Order: sequence, then structure tokens, then C-alpha cells
Amino acid sequence: QLHRCFLAFGQRQLEPLLAATLAPLAEHPLVKEVRSGLGLLGAVELHDPTKLAAVVAAARDRGVLTRVIRGVALQFSPPFVVTEDELAQIGAAVAVALDAVA
Repeated sequence: QLHRCFLAFGQRQLEPLLAATLAPLAEHPLVKEVRSGLGLLGAVELHDPTKLAAVVAAARDRGVLTRVIRGVALQFSPPFVVTEDELAQIGAAVAVALDAVA
């Protein structure tokens, strides 16, 4: 039980950090909308869904695993043990992946 409480507490602490990591991606020309909020989940919707597979591949090449949801967005759901530095790396890698596809 204590382990579960610790993970839930850690998740709540990381929610705003994930939101802050993904928020700058909203300025990218490929990005239509960035969503985050409750839970350690985020999404980046693209204007052109045909570019999703290329962005997923480019992100994977940079060490970030993501998947397409609803055919319009990239989903991000890092593990509850992710660090602040790793969240920053996710944001930076996805920005580079978007640039590579643009």
C-alpha cells in the first residue's frame, strides 16, 4: 500500500512538469493542439495526421516512445518513476522530431 501511495503522490507532482514540457510544442507549425492535465498523460495533435507515423519514428530514433491515438495525435504517458530531467529530454527530443518531419 505504501508503495502505491508513493507512486500516486509522485504522479501528482509530475503532472505540471509534463504539462510544462509539452506546452512549448504548441508553437511548432506542425502542432494543432497540446493537451495535458489529470494524470501523467499528454497528447500533441498535428494539423496533418498523415505526418504522425513519421513523427513517431523520428521520436523513437531519439529515444522517445509514443503512439498515435484517435488517428490525430501523439500520446505521451511516461512511467511514474520518470525524472524531471527525463521529462525535459522527452520535450527536447519531440521538438527535434517535429523539426525533422516539418
